Amino acid sequence: MPLSEHEQRILDEIERRLAADDPKFARHARASKDRVSKRLRLSAVAFGAGLALLIAALFIQGATVPLGLVAFGVMLFAVVVGTATLKHLDRERPPVALPQPPAWFARLEERWRKRFERGDGR
Repeated sequence: MPLSEHEQRILDEIERRLAADDPKFARHARASKDRVSKRLRLSAVAFGAGLALLIAALFIQGATVPLGLVAFGVMLFAVVVGTATLKHLDRERPPVALPQPPAWFARLEERWRKRFERGDGR
């Protein structure tokens, strides 16, 4: 979900203050983000190259099986690297708190639960 303009301005201000207060940490955080995006791009390019190699293997006589295996290996490696990068990115992100249901919904849920505990429900 994209941020509103107000939220984006607040985030930009926080980033500016962080860079002013602790420039070493800000550089490290920026470099880490760049590294992750670079890995994801490289894994996508490697997967595309493996797919192109696999298609090329279909048209080359005599080298179909070995070239196909190499292409599959390249694609598998790209998927493993991309998945590992996404898992690493997911670990860095703080957990998202789910919104609490409205009070009327909580009361309705409680009444529903009590009804079945008493044996009124069918």
